[in-house]
Amino acid sequence: MEQFSLTLRYVDESMEIHTDFLGFYNAPDSTGETLFKCITDVFLRLNIPIERLKGYCFDGESNMSGRFSGVQARLKEVCPDSLFVHCANHSLDLVLQEVGREVSLVAETLNCVQGIATVIRESSKRKELYVSMFGCDVVNILAIYLTRWCVRTIAIKRVCSSYTELQKTLKILKDDKSVRGDARAKIGGLYKQSLKGRTLFGLLCCEALFEPCEAVAKNV
Repeated sequence: MEQFSLTLRYVDESMEIHTDFLGFYNAPDSTGETLFKCITDVFLRLNIPIERLKGYCFDGESNMSGRFSGVQARLKEVCPDSLFVHCANHSLDLVLQEVGREVSLVAETLNCVQGIATVIRESSKRKELYVSMFGCDVVNILAIYLTRWCVRTIAIKRVCSSYTELQKTLKILKDDKSVRGDARAKIGGLYKQSLKGRTLFGLLCCEALFEPCEAVAKNV
């Protein structure tokens, strides 16, 4: 079972722009034909004349943007005057993903943030140890997900703001014999990485890179 969301943007008689979230919907599969049928069904149920659709925006996957059998091609048949626009947020995120792959400093930093979040969050014992370093003002560590492009900056900021506590946690865990060997080796690597000035510099650079991009993404 697949799930997709629909958002409708329109102008009223006063030419005011409105954006309404129509909801999440289930689809038996993610083919262009199935998603097109689901979309037209939603419009029908909401009594919205789909032939008045003037534009649609989604990512660049072939099932959505394919010129011959994608959703955009099928909508074009129903609405000949309509226009397909590749999602600007998705385009921006693809660029940032490429930066994350090609720029070693960014790649190392994101992997470090993800690694720290994983080793702390995957074990309640490790999480309790980390929490004990703070007292009352605990900073929750966030993982980074490719499809959640507005989480990178806050995840990086939280690592920066709790850097000392994270270092102490990693230092204790790397010597804890109760932690399984492979996890302890990973923790040891993260601890060594946290001692390098390059890591802290990378966090600051990534924050400077991703924060304005996420601000743009939230307002596109």
